[in-house]
Amino acid sequence: MTLYRRLRRRLQGAPSPSSHIFTFTAYRRAAEQAHHLVRFFYLFVLYQFTLTSIHLWRQASNAGAIEPLWPVFWVEFLPRPAAFAIAICIALAAGLAGLLATEQRLARVMVFVGYLLLNGLQNSFGKINHGDHAMIAVAFVLIWLPHQPASGNRNSVTHTHLYLSVFGAAQVMVGLFYTMSGLWKVYVGAQQLLVGEINTFHPYALATLVAFRLLQTGQEGILGWLIVANPLVGWPLHMGALYLELGALMAAFRPPLHRIWGVGLLLFHLATWLLMEIPFLPSMVLMGLFFVQSPLAPATFDWRAVLPLLPGLGIFVSGVARRAGA
Repeated sequence: MTLYRRLRRRLQGAPSPSSHIFTFTAYRRAAEQAHHLVRFFYLFVLYQFTLTSIHLWRQASNAGAIEPLWPVFWVEFLPRPAAFAIAICIALAAGLAGLLATEQRLARVMVFVGYLLLNGLQNSFGKINHGDHAMIAVAFVLIWLPHQPASGNRNSVTHTHLYLSVFGAAQVMVGLFYTMSGLWKVYVGAQQLLVGEINTFHPYALATLVAFRLLQTGQEGILGWLIVANPLVGWPLHMGALYLELGALMAAFRPPLHRIWGVGLLLFHLATWLLMEIPFLPSMVLMGLFFVQSPLAPATFDWRAVLPLLPGLGIFVSGVARRAGA
C-alpha cells in the first residue's frame, strides 16, 4: 500500500492550488456529474452495439472463412446465421439493460460480455481492429461501480468516494491506452532511426505517413494534400500529438490537466480523419466523457496550477514562466 501511495503521488505531480479547495459539496456534485456521464456512456454503448450488429449481420451469410476468437469459439458448432443471431441478440439485450439499469452491476457485467461477443465476432475474420478495445476495458472497470444505496441516496460519503474512485480508475484506463500507443510509436521510431529510415521523430514523419495511407487506400483526405505538400508543417503537430499520448496516463492523475488533454486528443483524432480519413469515434467519445467533461477537473482554468503539472516539462515551463513574470 505504501508503494502504491508513493507511485500515485509521483503520478499526481506537484500539488496545485485547486486541490486544496475541493470541498465535500463539490466532491458530491462531482459524483453526481460522473453518474450522468456513466449513463451517457451506456447510451453510446447501445448505439455502438446496434451499428456493429448491423455490420455483422451482413456478414452472417458470407461464405468466407472464419477463425473464431476465444469469446465466440462456440460459433463453429452452429450454423453461421444462427450463431450470429444469438450473439447479436445477447449483445443488444445487454446494451439495453446497461442503459435502463445502469445502477445494477449485473447489467454492467452483461454489457462487458456483450462487448466481448460482438468484438470477438468482428475480429474473427483474419484482421484485428483495436478501435473498441478501450471501450471494452472501460466497460470492465465500470462493473465495479458501487451499488445504489438502499435509501436511494447517492450522496453518502462512502458512496461518493467509491463512485469517484471507480470513475477515476476508468479515466486512468483511458489514459493508459494512449500512453501505450505513444510508447509503441517511440519504440518503433527508435528502431527505424537506428537503421536510417524516416521515423517517428523525423520532420517528414507525418507527411510520409499521410502519403502512404492515402496511396494505400486510394482515398483523398480533406487536408492530406496540405501536409504532403508542406511536410514541415506536420512536424510540430506530430510531435505535439506524441507528447499528448505519452503524457495521457499522468494527466489522468492530474485533474487540472484533464480538459487540456481531452481537447488536445480530440483535436488529434479530428486531424487524423481530416488528413487520412481514419475515424476514431469510440476514442473521441471516451476522451469527451472522461477528460473534457471530467467532474474532477477544476471549474476554472488557472495556468499557474497547470504549468507545474505538465508531464516531463512542468519544472522547466513553470520556471520560465516565473522568470518571465519577474
